[in-house]
Amino acid sequence: MTPKERVLKAIAHREPDRVPTGEWWINGEVAEKVLGRETFFGRGGSLRYCQALWDGRRDEIIESMKKDTV
Repeated sequence: MTPKERVLKAIAHREPDRVPTGEWWINGEVAEKVLGRETFFGRGGSLRYCQALWDGRRDEIIESMKKDTV
């Protein structure tokens, strides 16, 4: 399995042949393209995060972090 395949499997919450290592951070725009949805990462992510907290959408943030954190 290539490093790229390993990371993509981990992002998709499928088990790779071994734990991917390397970058601890991913650009928000890249993360959104890979995941196919908006995230609380990267440019604009902090603002979306703060706005969601302000709006009382804590559960949405937690669910997003469960999906987005590898």
